[in-house]
Amino acid sequence: MRDLTKAEVLQALAAAEFAAAFLLFLDMMITLDFGRMGIATYQAARDELQRFTKTANAWLYGRGLPTASIAVIERSRTGNFHGHIAMHVPGTLRGEDGKIEGIPYRSQFKAWAREYTDRRFGEHVPRAVNTRGSLGPSMLRHWIAVHYLLKSYDRDAVLVGARNRADHVPLRLGDILAFDYVDPGDVGTEKRLFVSSNLGSGRRLIGVPPSCEHLLPPIPDITQLTVDHASPSSPDRKRSQVKRQPFHAAV
Repeated sequence: MRDLTKAEVLQALAAAEFAAAFLLFLDMMITLDFGRMGIATYQAARDELQRFTKTANAWLYGRGLPTASIAVIERSRTGNFHGHIAMHVPGTLRGEDGKIEGIPYRSQFKAWAREYTDRRFGEHVPRAVNTRGSLGPSMLRHWIAVHYLLKSYDRDAVLVGARNRADHVPLRLGDILAFDYVDPGDVGTEKRLFVSSNLGSGRRLIGVPPSCEHLLPPIPDITQLTVDHASPSSPDRKRSQVKRQPFHAAV
């Protein structure tokens, strides 16, 4: 058994808050059943999870879409390893006439995911890849998916000690999570939670995911500035860099 540590859970919650702040909802849930794929070890399961995520990101990137995800590996009571991925796939909205507006990327992605084992192993493996998610984006589904990934947490972890609370009852990690604890199974002691770099601490320090850098305020490139201070709007005042605005999550 390898419960998620307090640091890992808080890292995932910060990443999820960062994603939601820029409407990159991780509301497409993908489950990979590694046992059905004939994968029996943690190392092989982790490699397959990374392979799937990499190819899914390539599918999204090839369509000019942002990539963001959080994933976890667990093991069922039958001994099969499986992975859950909460991923951002742009959804569509319905107009006032009830018709779907925009490109149905989610429907296309689900069709691509269903054929993953065909491409990977040369044959279709039933129920090896399962996807869940509505056609439209959902903040609620985003948080449900993220909290579901974190359901195997350290039950002894304390966020605020009893002496620092008015009711003298410690605030535990499980108190801020939506799902009751679930045993992750015999997954060993290795890392089993994975946050995409686009949502990681490095990007949060910059302040925006890669797809949103245009939202950061630019700073002047001093090599391109003229000495005419009377013309602040001069076209010669080119801006080639952006100013970082670190994102501070609530957790």
